Amino acid sequence: FARGSFDAVVLTATLGYSSEPAEIVSETRRLLRRGGFFVEFLYDYAQPSRELADFLQRTVSPFIRVRKLSDQLTDIQSQGFRCRSIQAVSGSRLPIESLREMQRRLVQREATENTGLSKDGLRKFEKLVEEYVTGTPPGPEPDCYLCVFEAE
Repeated sequence: FARGSFDAVVLTATLGYSSEPAEIVSETRRLLRRGGFFVEFLYDYAQPSRELADFLQRTVSPFIRVRKLSDQLTDIQSQGFRCRSIQAVSGSRLPIESLREMQRRLVQREATENTGLSKDGLRKFEKLVEEYVTGTPPGPEPDCYLCVFEAE
């Protein structure tokens, strides 16, 4: 697409899971006309730690970025954006009951669809799913914010 060909770009927590977030922001700025809007959900890890980053990179994505909201805002604004709005998103965490139900369904589906799986294999699968689906990350969970930026 040509430079300045869009009025708005909307991402859904993309930057926090990307291996190249700076490149995504740069391309977003290139695509937006001056005054265009860039919308993204950002997670605020108020107390980022190596332990938390290691846990999330192992269980969620090897590219996950565990950073303070203020650092992310600084990075985005340094690429030609002005922050216009930040709004906390409440209720962004799944209750533990929902996570346990998801875990139960995953194991049940595996048992149904993989008929060659031994009982020991199913137990190992169940343990793996429990660790990845309902594992408790070290440290507090992040807050989620809906952020709106304007291209300068």
